[in-house]
Amino acid sequence: MIDRTNGPLVRGVFACAATLVVLALLVLHVHLALDSADRRLGVLFATADRVVIDEVTPDGPAATAGLQAGDRVVQVGANPIESAGDFDLAAEAFERGDPVTLRVVRGDDAQRDRALELSVMPGMPVGWLGLSINGLVVLISLALCLLAVLQRGDDVRARLIAWFSFLLALELALPAPGTPPLVVDILASSGFYLATGAQLSIVLHLAAVVPERRPLLQRRPWLVPIAYVVCLGAALLVTCTFWIEVVGGKTWLPWTLLEAEAPLFDILFNAVAVAVPALLLPPAVRHPDLACRQQAGLIFFGILPWTVYTLAGSAADLVGTDLPLWTDELFSLIPLSLPIAVFVAIFRYQLFDIELVVRRSVLYTLLTTLLIAVFYSVAGLLGALVARGVDDARRSMWIVAGAMFFAGLTFGTLRRRLQRWIDHRLYPERQALRRHLIELASELPALGTVPAMGEHLVERLRSIFAVSSATLLLAESEHGVLLSIAASPAESLDGSPLSFLVPPDDPGVQRLRLLGRPLPMATLLDDSSALAQRFAQRDAALAVPLMAHDQMIGLLVLGSPESRRRFAREEIELLSLVGHQAATAFENVRLFESATFEGLTGLRRREAILEHLDREIERALRYGRPLVVGMADLDHFKSINDRFGHLAGDAVLKRVADELVAGLRSSDAVGRYGGEEFLLVLPETDADGGWHVADKLRQQIAKLTLPMPESRRVEPSISIGLAALDAAAENADRQSLVEAADRALYRAKQLGRDRVELAGAEVSQDAEVSQDEASANEVPVSEVKEPGTEPT
Repeated sequence: MIDRTNGPLVRGVFACAATLVVLALLVLHVHLALDSADRRLGVLFATADRVVIDEVTPDGPAATAGLQAGDRVVQVGANPIESAGDFDLAAEAFERGDPVTLRVVRGDDAQRDRALELSVMPGMPVGWLGLSINGLVVLISLALCLLAVLQRGDDVRARLIAWFSFLLALELALPAPGTPPLVVDILASSGFYLATGAQLSIVLHLAAVVPERRPLLQRRPWLVPIAYVVCLGAALLVTCTFWIEVVGGKTWLPWTLLEAEAPLFDILFNAVAVAVPALLLPPAVRHPDLACRQQAGLIFFGILPWTVYTLAGSAADLVGTDLPLWTDELFSLIPLSLPIAVFVAIFRYQLFDIELVVRRSVLYTLLTTLLIAVFYSVAGLLGALVARGVDDARRSMWIVAGAMFFAGLTFGTLRRRLQRWIDHRLYPERQALRRHLIELASELPALGTVPAMGEHLVERLRSIFAVSSATLLLAESEHGVLLSIAASPAESLDGSPLSFLVPPDDPGVQRLRLLGRPLPMATLLDDSSALAQRFAQRDAALAVPLMAHDQMIGLLVLGSPESRRRFAREEIELLSLVGHQAATAFENVRLFESATFEGLTGLRRREAILEHLDREIERALRYGRPLVVGMADLDHFKSINDRFGHLAGDAVLKRVADELVAGLRSSDAVGRYGGEEFLLVLPETDADGGWHVADKLRQQIAKLTLPMPESRRVEPSISIGLAALDAAAENADRQSLVEAADRALYRAKQLGRDRVELAGAEVSQDAEVSQDEASANEVPVSEVKEPGTEPT
């Protein structure tokens, strides 16, 4: 089994060998074309019976001698002609300028003794234009094959393009069918039939996976093998019929060669000519990614000339006419359209990666080929020198074979060492990059918590790739909203804290989820208002989706590299792998934390914070230590939701939760009690100390300024009620503490909000209104302002 690290090398060796074979065939094609031009008569024989003239070239030797379409050749010189093979054998003796006598039967007269005798002077002009175009298409196809075959082994598009290009080059490099000698004609015709069937199935498959695999193939994967079976089966049927009729000279089949060619050249050609554009047109018009639309559009227009020519030829046959003569010249240019379109799709719109080919795989292939030649030459030379001293010929043969066998056993080790040497000597930065990323992947799970993992990830990636910034967003488990978890640097360019969210139905997020691979931010910002709002001024260059089990659980946004204008293709590929590994690590940690921490704010859930409070109460009562419990509530939160929507409200909750966590000690705890309420647990803290901690939190939150849509902003505030544990009281339990803190919070609300109150003070009768009524009547004048206005 081939190791994936050696895959490009092995594929490169095979590609070079195939290239040499095709080039050899092309040289043979040109040689035979020049040689056959001296023997050609300017006639085209019918497909079913090649000794019946189907077409006569105007002004050619046959036309000058008086041959006509429909004439049946029965004798060449003194040689009777019974089959196409007889004519081909006779044609091998033709020479330019040496007249040849043909006996032909014309019309319904089947008597050989009444046949016409015509003298024909062999020799046709060499079609240099056709040979040049044919050679150009072969060379372009070989280049495209080499680019595609050295791509990643898991890219089905590259494999299909490699096979199609190779078969196209092979088909055009083969000598033209009908070229003497007979054995060349037989092999060329057979290769033409089989290559045609394979190309039809491959181009159909390629249209179904460019720019990406169609959902229909994912639901019904058996459609692909069926297409291959049908196309290759039709080609094999024609090939077998050709061998039986032409090679064997038998006609016992219930169908003729012409009838066998009908399914391949009529039915399948027209079906594929219609199906391929039909598969490419929808993504070329409607795909959400501009680059993918351009890829599909280029392949569509590349295959369109062949489609038009095929359908036009079929339509002409149906009405009993022929296409104009100028279409024959056009047909020689048609094979150029698809390779050129694919080249443009690769180089201009990144159909697949070619940078690795240029930088690595070609170098591996060339050096390995040189190693093979040197190694086996030395081994063979040493074996021959040793064998020279042995008199027994059989023993000398075994010595040479043993030397070559030993060379084969040790070659793999030498090749791997050569590859490692190339990696370490010529690409040390790539080795260092891989090493850093492997270390990063192993470090993340050990950090244990999502915030710590997020901070470490963005800091390390910013350092490894030398980018201006790195931002991590993770999808909230309940609604899928992308929340900012960590950023490096921690503040945006304008100095305001970076804390925001992106809705899951954002067009940019949908595109990343659909493609599942890194994309330039420039292609996303035009369609994504949420991403543009935060990243347009942050020098964002690349968006990397974090994919786990075909689900997008987060988004990593990297700024521009400091030393170059764009990311290298290999860096993007490595970042994609890092995204998958990080996604798995985050998903595992979040599954562990899901029972304890809630997704939006990252704080403890209600049940978890109450359990923590029970443990702290038990410890405080046992050891006689102080404890303060606080109930915090966002002011005017209902108005924020009503005015800006629940996504904006969630963003405010997330940012306030971050400030609460940042303002507490490591021994303190905070959890989301419900809605916009938070429960604070402050162990080893008396009432006075708790008031100072709570007031510090209140002041920090009062300094926040959170941007909102339409150039608005929110300046949130918070009210906090505190209750200290009284060990002497009979009701020193969780319920009494929480209720006391809630009453203190209610008092803070009644006294104007944005304040801290301790439990124990009475609420005046005039101020006793329900909290629901107070919330319903809130008008957040000071919390929501136009840009540039001062707080009221």
